[in-house]
Amino acid sequence: MQGGDKPICRPDQKRIYGVARNEPAEILCEVDAYPAPETFKWSFNNTAETFDMPQSGYRVHSAQASTLTYTPVK
Repeated sequence: MQGGDKPICRPDQKRIYGVARNEPAEILCEVDAYPAPETFKWSFNNTAETFDMPQSGYRVHSAQASTLTYTPVK
């Protein structure tokens, strides 16, 4: 990667999660970026809506990785 590239989740990671209603899923995103991102931002996107996930729903493990815990309720 060249300097200043936009951080994106690495392509070799799991992209589809099968989760039952009210069952929490932990979704990991490891990024390839230089320099490393200063923050992470997660958003939910489906055919009906898009919204930002609250920061309380995810944790940052390092400058290169974050995990979102999401529980579908509908």
